[in-house]
Amino acid sequence: ERLVPALAVLREQQAHVGETLRAQISSAADERSLLSLMAERPLPASLLCDALVRLAALVQDCPDPDAWAASLTAGPDFAAVAVKLYDAIELLEAAQLRDSLCALAALRVRDPRTLIAYMERVVSMLHVLTASDTARCLWAFCSLGLAQAPAYHKMMRAVDKKMDSLQPDLLCQLLRAIVPLGRAAACSRLLPRLALQLAAKARETAQQGRPAPP
Repeated sequence: ERLVPALAVLREQQAHVGETLRAQISSAADERSLLSLMAERPLPASLLCDALVRLAALVQDCPDPDAWAASLTAGPDFAAVAVKLYDAIELLEAAQLRDSLCALAALRVRDPRTLIAYMERVVSMLHVLTASDTARCLWAFCSLGLAQAPAYHKMMRAVDKKMDSLQPDLLCQLLRAIVPLGRAAACSRLLPRLALQLAAKARETAQQGRPAPP
C-alpha cells in the first residue's frame, strides 16, 4: 500500500517529462536543433517517432530537401538517432511504425539494418495494419529503391486484397515509386492492378460528376 502514492508520484513525473519533451520537439527552432535533441535526450519510442516525423516535415520545407536530408543524415547526431530508432522499432504501434518509416523515406535513409528491421516489423503487424498503412509502408520501401525483399509478396497480397479501399493519391504514389524500379522488381507485379484500380476510380469520379438523367 505504501508503494501506491510513490507510484502515483512517479507517473506524474513521467507525464511531466513527456509533456516537456513533446513541447521541446514541437518548438525546436530548426532541423539541427531538433536532431541534437533527438540524439542527446532519452526519448520513449512514441516521442522518437513524433520527432522523426517533424524532422522529415521540416526538411521537406527546405529549398533542396534531398541535399539537406543527405547532409543531416550523414552526421553523428543522426547516427545516434538511428541506433535509438532501431532499438525502438519493436515498441512502435501500427500508426507510429507507418509514420516513422515514411519519415525515413522522406529523409532518404537507406540503412540496410534499419530497413530490414522495419520490414520484419511491418510483416509481423500485417494483421493490424490497414490496407492504407501497408500501402504507405510499401511506398516507403519502394521509394528508397528497395527492388527485392523476401517479405514483399506478403505486403503486396495485403495491399491487393483491399486495393479498392485505397485513395487515388496513394495509388499514384505507389505507381510513381514502383515504376522507376523496373520490371525486374518484385513489387512491379502490382503495377497492372494499380493501373486498373486508378482507371476504375477515375470512371467513378467522372460518373459522380455527371448530372442525373431527366
